[in-house]
Amino acid sequence: MKGSQAALLAALSCLALAPALPARAQQTLAVASDGGVYQDAERKAFYEPAAKALGITIKDYTLNDITDIRAQVKAGAVQWDIAEIWGGLCEQAAREGLTEPLDYSVIKTDGIPKTLVHPNWIGIAGYVVNILTGITFFSGFPEQYAYNPSFFWKGVLMAIAAINVAVFYLSSAFAEVKTMPAGADAPLRAKLIAGTSLGAWVGVLVCGRLLTFFRPPFFH
Repeated sequence: MKGSQAALLAALSCLALAPALPARAQQTLAVASDGGVYQDAERKAFYEPAAKALGITIKDYTLNDITDIRAQVKAGAVQWDIAEIWGGLCEQAAREGLTEPLDYSVIKTDGIPKTLVHPNWIGIAGYVVNILTGITFFSGFPEQYAYNPSFFWKGVLMAIAAINVAVFYLSSAFAEVKTMPAGADAPLRAKLIAGTSLGAWVGVLVCGRLLTFFRPPFFH
């Protein structure tokens, strides 16, 4: 898979990594992600089981954003086979020629919406991972969340964000943005969707931070 370019796996998770990669002659796969606790969780949940199932070695690295990929490609020294970045940056990378086409004869896309399957990248379940990790936190200490207004508003904002994503991908807005030439002004509808997404997720982050400042009355 290593060549003059890097293949991108979009969004906020690599859920498709284990079932998507067949056994192959190449024994080492280099994967780059966001690092920290998030990448530690990915290593245990995805990389290690996939390596064992496929009989290969998966080495994971940390990246910042598309600039790291761009630098490797321009220097002709690509180190990663798969990189995990935000979906919008994946499309940008593809337009810049930083990525290689994916071979869908060996990559399974079962269960992935067709709108997230692209020639050079795949968008995978970042929102679902957010939901699952939230459920895990809730089950560990429900009293911290059940009576917390920040938790309620975080849920409301996440629902808005989910509906907003559906509106973008299930309407013609996505097709309009996808076919835009570089430097073109985005349609008003796309801008409104982007603004709603930004506002909702900033609100989710703020409410998430406020969760830790709340304690049920019986804990005081």
